[in-house]
Amino acid sequence: MMHTRDVVNETPHTHSASDVPWLTSDRRKHAPDSSMLHGSAPVPAQLADGVSSAEKTVQEEAEHLRATGNAWVDSMRATVRGNPLACLAAAVATGAVIVRMARMARSPSAAR
Repeated sequence: MMHTRDVVNETPHTHSASDVPWLTSDRRKHAPDSSMLHGSAPVPAQLADGVSSAEKTVQEEAEHLRATGNAWVDSMRATVRGNPLACLAAAVATGAVIVRMARMARSPSAAR
């Protein structure tokens, strides 16, 4: 019976531990711990503060977008109620343009 090595799953180690840019097990003890620095909050507290701040900003922006969208809908509703025929004509014209563009996209020879 012949024994073969599984070469596919082996990782060649051409670098020593001091040559690689990431922390290896023998260099971990030399990495600074930011929680030990004077005047700095522990990393989890800083991360929680950042996430909380981002969440607040996202909620404020979402509320602003909702308000803007509602204002546009109200404005459009008032415009349609004031000028129903003009809005219908604009909708028909927009639909015709879309259909024309779709037909041109399907058969490029028809555009000539």
